[in-house]
Amino acid sequence: MIREKIETLIKLSSIKGIGEAKLKKLILQFNPISNVFDAPPYELSEIVGEKLISVIRSAKKNNVEPELAVLKKLGIQLINFKDPSYPENLKKLPDVSPLIYVKGKILPQDVLSIAIIGARRASQYGRLIAEKFACEFAKFGITVVSGLARGIDSCAHRETLRAGGRTIAVLGSGIDVIYPPENGDLFEEICTNGACVSEFPLGTQPWKGNFPTRNRLISGLSKAIVVIEATSKSGIFSTVEWALEQNKEVFAVPGNITSETSKGVNRLISEGARIATSAQDIMEYLGIEAVDTVERNLNLSEEENKIWELLSYDPMHADVLAEKLELKVPQILNTLLTLELKGIVKQLPGRNFVRGI
Repeated sequence: MIREKIETLIKLSSIKGIGEAKLKKLILQFNPISNVFDAPPYELSEIVGEKLISVIRSAKKNNVEPELAVLKKLGIQLINFKDPSYPENLKKLPDVSPLIYVKGKILPQDVLSIAIIGARRASQYGRLIAEKFACEFAKFGITVVSGLARGIDSCAHRETLRAGGRTIAVLGSGIDVIYPPENGDLFEEICTNGACVSEFPLGTQPWKGNFPTRNRLISGLSKAIVVIEATSKSGIFSTVEWALEQNKEVFAVPGNITSETSKGVNRLISEGARIATSAQDIMEYLGIEAVDTVERNLNLSEEENKIWELLSYDPMHADVLAEKLELKVPQILNTLLTLELKGIVKQLPGRNFVRGI
């Protein structure tokens, strides 16, 4: 029965002229959905019009074995909006997508999700802030949603996983077409502790026009979105528009006014987006209890603590740290290595260091 349902959904979704609205009506009208192929003409015409009746009849014979083989091989689920496993946040949308492809698992706890989005050509500052927010969300049990793109998206996904949290990636291509290709390993990691999602048919390439549609799901899956770096013509404005239409809160992290990647976020703030300087800002506004247990449990030595207090999310050179603490550089580097191994400090190129959480 499940196989028959999936076959029918693939066949129907491939018919030109059957858009999302008509497909949703067919799913609601016919149970099981396979009954659509033998339905009386008058019943079909009310939903799809007379011209598509013969097309639907003939689609029953379409061979979808190649698609079924891909789903089985890659462990992908095809879920319709009436299925119990369909994401709860998406069900609430007026323009709910009738079908989504999912690899991994979407759990009930993912209803508490926040999207982190931003520039593909992110600055070092933007990457660090994305990692900081993602780490904090993960530690508070919030699922991080993003788009698997280069830059901010990838940083948010990776840091969430590193912190032991859950993350969901929404693709602008078929779920069997990983883009960008260098994120193949990240894609698989996400599927082990979260899910990758697409509403595009298998084999769909990442065409530019797909991403505004993809952004609708990023916003739809989330309670709110937070923008970290964006140019004045960034694609994030598409996600923001969807968020506003879906009555989701939009947060923006202020950026350097001289930076090109700050123009978009600073514009959002000027237009009314809420300023966010920490994950706690967002959680407090949304009414999510935020108890910071990270820094209290660092268990640092006296020297480690002195270094930790000097460090921030602005890179600081090891020589500067040594000078401020009146210690020798080798001694500082040795302590910094210990802090790196604890996962609370990160080394950047040129012996520069920043906080890692």
